[in-house]
Amino acid sequence: MRHTRLFMLACCLMMAAAAMAQDRYCLSYSDYKNNVWHPLDTLIVEEHSQSRKLWWGGNDFKFTTGDSNLDKTLKKEAFVISHGDSLYVNCRNLRFEKTRFGSGYTRAFVFKDNQLAFANTRIGKKAMRKRGLTAGMFGAIGAAISESNVMKHPVGYVITDDAESLDKGRVAIHMLNDEYMQTLLEGSELLDEYLSVKKTKERESAENTFDILRRMGWMK
Repeated sequence: MRHTRLFMLACCLMMAAAAMAQDRYCLSYSDYKNNVWHPLDTLIVEEHSQSRKLWWGGNDFKFTTGDSNLDKTLKKEAFVISHGDSLYVNCRNLRFEKTRFGSGYTRAFVFKDNQLAFANTRIGKKAMRKRGLTAGMFGAIGAAISESNVMKHPVGYVITDDAESLDKGRVAIHMLNDEYMQTLLEGSELLDEYLSVKKTKERESAENTFDILRRMGWMK
């Protein structure tokens, strides 16, 4: 009897592991929060090279299935994909200060209460004005150099329960900049450590903000 119970327990664990490893996707942030997933029988992953990323806005991954209709859903409508033990968020409909990243998926991490964090290029009104100014002064070559420099210094973003939902399925997100980090870390000893990094580019870098959030126990 004991061996039978152990066998049944092992089967249950294997079935649970298989379910967790099932490739799947959600159509919205609300579906993700409510654990509403759609299974994917086949998933082909394409990771873009660094040069390719210049044309994809810094988004690292493309997913296809071999089914044209489903591929269109993953490209334009899906919000997040679960592949293996990793999550990937679709950047197509994410907005910060009404600016966008472009097409493609990027790796996402669980942040505080099953919310999401990810790293990508710096966008927003100030960043876009700076890129436009560089392009205007130095043309296509200057714009390419500016874009390349931006991609070398990704910043962190979070998709949270209080993020504003926009029209046409778009979602407003938060950048982990000084203002937002100070709000998150208020009252924590790590706030002083965060502010001790003198250069803004280094202080607001995804490498630094993610390290702080992991040490707070808020990212995994």
